[in-house]
Amino acid sequence: MKKIIFVFIILSAFTFFKPIEQSKQPEKTNAFAAVQTASGVGTGTTTVVVTISSSGANNLLVVSLWYATGVSFVSLTDNLGTSYTSSSAVTTASGISIVQSFAVVASGVTSVTVTYDTNVGAGGTAGVIVDEFSGNATSSVYDIRGTGFGTGTSLATSIFTPSASGKLIVATVLGYLANVGGWTAGSGYTLYGQRDYAGYPLLRTQYKLSGTTSETAPATVSYAVLDEWAEIATAFNQFTASTNTTNFFYIPKP
Repeated sequence: MKKIIFVFIILSAFTFFKPIEQSKQPEKTNAFAAVQTASGVGTGTTTVVVTISSSGANNLLVVSLWYATGVSFVSLTDNLGTSYTSSSAVTTASGISIVQSFAVVASGVTSVTVTYDTNVGAGGTAGVIVDEFSGNATSSVYDIRGTGFGTGTSLATSIFTPSASGKLIVATVLGYLANVGGWTAGSGYTLYGQRDYAGYPLLRTQYKLSGTTSETAPATVSYAVLDEWAEIATAFNQFTASTNTTNFFYIPKP
């Protein structure tokens, strides 16, 4: 009789409990890729709004912005209310500043809004570039940053050392001189975003999909003299897939 009762208990357990595989999240590749870039300028109000195609889920948005002397950067958000992390400003001798901001965003970001403390006119006082990348870590995406400023036709940050090779490097580059000639990306880098105006600061971005452990994000311009330049370059971490597990859940018997 005891054996019969024991077998009944075991069979009942298998009736009430069964393994259920946890639902899988949409798969994300661990290879970095550039998705899209867009830009905008001031239009006489305190905000610059950049419209983009709908962002991919968990992708990285890097926002590069510049503003002239007498203007201060106040805040940055998007249509989903995402919180962005911003660098300190890098400022040239004449007072032109750049800032680089970033966030891992949800699907559906279609506009990014930068707010300044005063009205910014078209071209001459503020500009914004929004770059989207995939393959990034979904948390703890930031690794390290380098900055630099100076004069001349060769631009680079101070040497910065990513924690490992293979990081995504995104650089925000500002050059100031009327009618600056063509830009050339540094070795291994690709020119990407652009917000250029003759006679005004010229904002560019460049990226490297697989960085080394020693970076300066160099660039050059094809002009005899560049009055001023400034640069911010950041290394971002790559996505690492997690392992799905199988757990037991209680399911009431119908």
